[in-house]
Amino acid sequence: VPAAPWEGVREADEIGPPCVQAADSAFGDLSAGDGEEDCLSLNIMRPEGASDLPILFFIHGGGHSSGSGGSATFVDEPLLAEGAVVVTHNYRLGPLGFLAHPELSAESGDDASGNQGLWDSLLALRWVRDNAEALGGDPERILLFGESAGAVSACALMAAPAAAGLFSSVLLESGTCLGVDDPLRGGDGGGEALGVALAEALGCGGAESLSCMRGASPEAVMAALPIAGSFIDSGYDFGPIVDGALLDRPPAERIAEGDFSPAPLIVGANADEATLFTLGLPIETEDQLESWLRSVGLLLGISDRDQLVALYTAEAYGSPKDAFDAFFTDAVFACPARWLQAAAAPYAESRGYWFTHVNRFYEDLGAFHGAELVFVFGTLDEWYTEGEARMSEAMRGAWTSAAGGAPSVPGLGDWPLGDTWIAWSETPGTVEAVRAETCSFLEESGLNPLAP
Repeated sequence: VPAAPWEGVREADEIGPPCVQAADSAFGDLSAGDGEEDCLSLNIMRPEGASDLPILFFIHGGGHSSGSGGSATFVDEPLLAEGAVVVTHNYRLGPLGFLAHPELSAESGDDASGNQGLWDSLLALRWVRDNAEALGGDPERILLFGESAGAVSACALMAAPAAAGLFSSVLLESGTCLGVDDPLRGGDGGGEALGVALAEALGCGGAESLSCMRGASPEAVMAALPIAGSFIDSGYDFGPIVDGALLDRPPAERIAEGDFSPAPLIVGANADEATLFTLGLPIETEDQLESWLRSVGLLLGISDRDQLVALYTAEAYGSPKDAFDAFFTDAVFACPARWLQAAAAPYAESRGYWFTHVNRFYEDLGAFHGAELVFVFGTLDEWYTEGEARMSEAMRGAWTSAAGGAPSVPGLGDWPLGDTWIAWSETPGTVEAVRAETCSFLEESGLNPLAP
């Protein structure tokens, strides 16, 4: 709900506290249990005297279980805000952000629950749209963008009727909403069944479970069930579901049918997304590689696992671990980005990018998940090499131009449509048909929910 009105001037000169964390953050800046319940704030960064500037509205990542819009990567004097109004925000996380439960649905008025964190982002976006001119921004040039879980949320909002008209373009960094298909109820359980499991774990089963849960501390709610902090952790995932209210059906279905806000779309991925999630996996030999490929292939429903093993070899990728990371990157990030872009293309201008730059401080991780963020926001200014400074300036210019719906890349001109993606490195260029062969195999294996 909107904040209550106040008398006089409200001081808003500090970053608000993060929301209660359900899991440790990937970079160790926040731990499970950190944060406060009263956390729903925005951070607005703009040049002095801002007027009629593009607005860049960002949704942070963290698996919908960790992270904050106030992280230093986004708010530490971002150079991105030299030519735009940059807005980050917090949204509720984990069970506090995405809990569905039969009693919550019953009291809601529309027989739905869950997606509280997504409603938070929607309200923040609507507030920005309504107050755009007062913020020094142009309400007709609002880029909705996010990274990782934030990209999942931005993609879901792109397909949500309630968000129509609140943005002019969309940019998704390392995430899509192709996997947002868990129902509120029915089938193998759904969101409400997970909520019942959480209530029972809190000792709140029975007829009065909702009041019992409301009496529990945030720390107890977050600790009641093990939360999956990464893609390979065991634990429960709390995130967007098809709740029947904000999301009346899977966003991928709407996109495939053209039933979404037809704003210009950019989707992208990093060349080594997997490395951040597979640290420590014992994949040092060909036999271990084959075992992992076959196990994960079986989990994903890939029937031709002989061909999977033949595609991702140590010889082709340099080492057994690199080969598995390439498979992980393709299956979770690169191929879904290709598939979403192709599905949206008949209805909206769609573009792509492939981030390949390797940060010298994290060379072993390659172009890892989230590596592009400090260059997009421009928050490593004094640490950049000359080449990185130029790349960051080009990325900031491209992201800012995307708000107007006609993105361009400094030094390259108009951002191409279709299968010609921008390749982001110290010398930006273009690349054709990123990961086409492996993505075709994975699509034929049934991993693309947008396939006809």
